[in-house]
Amino acid sequence: MESVRLTWIACTVVILTASVFPNSLHMSTSLPRKYSSHMYLVAIPWTTLLLGSTWFYAFGEMTPLVFEYPALASHLTGGSRLEYPSNHTVRQVWSSVLALVLMEINILFRFFHMLYLSESIKTARIHVVGYLLGFFFYIVAPLSVCGESVAGDALRHLVREIGKLIVKSKVEEGVMIIKPRSTRNYWDWELMTSTEFKLWEYVKPLSQVEYFQWIGPLIFLFGFIHQLRTHLFGVTRPGWFRYMDHPIVIYFGILLASGASDVTAWFLFAFVIIATAPTVNKRLCLSI
Repeated sequence: MESVRLTWIACTVVILTASVFPNSLHMSTSLPRKYSSHMYLVAIPWTTLLLGSTWFYAFGEMTPLVFEYPALASHLTGGSRLEYPSNHTVRQVWSSVLALVLMEINILFRFFHMLYLSESIKTARIHVVGYLLGFFFYIVAPLSVCGESVAGDALRHLVREIGKLIVKSKVEEGVMIIKPRSTRNYWDWELMTSTEFKLWEYVKPLSQVEYFQWIGPLIFLFGFIHQLRTHLFGVTRPGWFRYMDHPIVIYFGILLASGASDVTAWFLFAFVIIATAPTVNKRLCLSI
């Protein structure tokens, strides 16, 4: 996690410099605001990949699979035996899933808002520093709420499962014969398409997270609805929204949903607070 934390520190130093020395930024080095779509075109598939791989990794931890493979399978998958010992608790992994779901919703809305709801998108401009910071933000933010170690294990798990699919395709082609110890495989397409398959089996394990973490989605929803009303209907910010931006409320909800136990997630939240400050946002036009 050190690399992610160092990235947050570096990005925070940049925006603090922009706040303390506003004259150091010249709008001559700005870009059309519509270029912000580039960062979302990276953020959406990246967050979706993390969410999907972490979800399957979490479900795999609920029902671990063990297979024996001969030499060819060993060559294709990197090992003669596929087991997935977890270095994380069930709660940690499913907390990452919950936080990534909220992150995905927020990113999709921001992209939709930029394309269809923002009236100033054609004339507004974004500073090149803000443009680059946006890329860093949407790459590092999902890692921060997921946890770099969880994300790494989830992606490795996905690669191994893809290897198993390759092996299975070879079996179906008659190239080799594999005898698994267990016939249960949640990647089995026939199982997933059968009438007996229930999506609830994939969602139910979310109950493993702590009760207080469900306050996070409620806070997220509260901020998200007010943000939606502001952008769609031009409703004036009510109550305490007059003193803070919607992203602060939204990312505080994501922080709680992640369990709020990882320091890196707090680095993310601190960055959001600083980045939404009026002096910084006016200069850099960050889209978070």
